[in-house]
Amino acid sequence: MAEVVKNPLPSGYEYEFISTVLEDHHCLICHLPLREPVQTRCGHRFCKKCLDEAIRRLPVPRCPADRERLDPKKDIFPDKATERNILSCIVKCPSKGCAWTGETRHAEVHLDICGYKIISCPNSNCHFQMKRILVGDHAAKLCQWRIVHCGYCNEKHIKCDEEKHVSECPKIPIDCSNGCGQITAREEIGNHIETDCPLTMIPCPYFSVGCNTKVQRKKLASHLQSSTEAHLALACVKLSDTQEQLANTQAELNQTKIQLNDVQTQLDDTQAQLYNTQETTWNLEKKMETFERQLKEKMNKGQVNVVVEEKVMQMKKTNSFLWEIQNFSEVLRQTKELGNVLQSDPFYTESCGYKMQLLLYPNGNGSGANTHISVFLSVIEGEYDSLLSWPFITAVKFTLIDQERVLRENVDFSFTHKVTERPKENSCSNLGIPNFVSHEKLKTRGYLKDDTLFLRVVIGPDSSKLNWWSTEPLWTFE
Repeated sequence: MAEVVKNPLPSGYEYEFISTVLEDHHCLICHLPLREPVQTRCGHRFCKKCLDEAIRRLPVPRCPADRERLDPKKDIFPDKATERNILSCIVKCPSKGCAWTGETRHAEVHLDICGYKIISCPNSNCHFQMKRILVGDHAAKLCQWRIVHCGYCNEKHIKCDEEKHVSECPKIPIDCSNGCGQITAREEIGNHIETDCPLTMIPCPYFSVGCNTKVQRKKLASHLQSSTEAHLALACVKLSDTQEQLANTQAELNQTKIQLNDVQTQLDDTQAQLYNTQETTWNLEKKMETFERQLKEKMNKGQVNVVVEEKVMQMKKTNSFLWEIQNFSEVLRQTKELGNVLQSDPFYTESCGYKMQLLLYPNGNGSGANTHISVFLSVIEGEYDSLLSWPFITAVKFTLIDQERVLRENVDFSFTHKVTERPKENSCSNLGIPNFVSHEKLKTRGYLKDDTLFLRVVIGPDSSKLNWWSTEPLWTFE
């Protein structure tokens, strides 16, 4: 009688051996007929996978049967003779209901075509399993995940979404929502109701003149015929109102024209004033050019101090004047003995501008005498005073520069200088601070370095952002 032994195929199925399998052809580990049989140097047979797994678990490769040490590369080799004997054995198909029997070597080929083998539906997302012979009908006719085509729009969708598609398909015919009996594609039903449906409620064409009636489209002609007199009366009232509005609009237009004429007159006057201003400006520019030309001629003849001209250029570029005072200790000593005052070179606020000069009392003046440095700004008579505006008001800032490069602490004083009248010959207007900086503070930090100090004055716009409030009183003298 044939021996019946179950052995798994690589695919996971188990098949039954109908013919007898020798005891020597069974794996000593899994005790089933050998699959890919290998033989060890010591003569034991195993399934290749069973032996590989057993050796992997051991720290030193050994035969699972007699514990002999093995070299996996030299002491284990395929047993082809045994494999041929096993592949020649007769087995039965493992699929329920299939009567196929054959050699072991043909078992897997048979399973690939066996109609009784249980497989899954080929449609995506469908996990239903059945015999292979039933898959065709299921996938084509019964599967809820099969692809179907809409008979109206010809779009593809899965069967289980068919109800949703029917509710949204723009091509499916539907009944008019007004109940007129017209069947129209869903995408065209709005146009039908808007323009064609006889049951749609529409306003009377005389709505613009006051008829607020709405009727069904099919009854519009009857309404127009029956309401002719009412429509005519409404049109007359509307015409009267329109004529009145037109008259009011005409009056407003006339008033606007009058205002426009007034504006045009004002514009003409303004333009005339602009022309006069431009002419005055041009004349002034010509005078400036004449004075500049005369100044250059005088410079060429040596009649003008070149240093003053350099100070003018300096002021034009930076709006400030920097005064370097050298040998300050000696200057202070002489001042204490003689009471002298230091005067800077004259400078102009700009080309053809106001002429100024700085006055410095090394040993102080007034309330700062013997304890402080006093600084004053003097507006003196200049060559271009006749071209300038008087009185003259400007912002002024004195700065004693800290010559240390790290965290400088300059000494600043800001004020507004006002000259009420144009300076006359040998007269000037002085304004400044007698207590600008004390002699003691002058010795700290880097205010006096290499016996030299730097005093800067900023005139006009560059000093407009300063804080003009000072706790120090302003002193003036003539």
